[in-house]
Amino acid sequence: MAPLLSRLFFGHPLFSQLLQAASRAMRGGTAGVSKVLHGVSQHTGIPVVVVAAAALVISFRLARRAARLAVEMGVALGLILVATKMGWIRW
Repeated sequence: MAPLLSRLFFGHPLFSQLLQAASRAMRGGTAGVSKVLHGVSQHTGIPVVVVAAAALVISFRLARRAARLAVEMGVALGLILVATKMGWIRW
């Protein structure tokens, strides 16, 4: 069953168009990041390697905080769902 579904899905022309669009978006995204880093470097006079390193560190810290927030939200949601299920909270 699974091979039949995969052949139907991957053989569909819409799927190949979706893959091509995703590929173009990824190339455009990396080109956009490169242009922004180069522009910041030219504007500030700081070498582009230093600007790229700073952007990498900042994005890593933001991603780590976002992951922590997602875990906290998941725990809070779980507690509220359990309290609702047990009848302690009514909506």
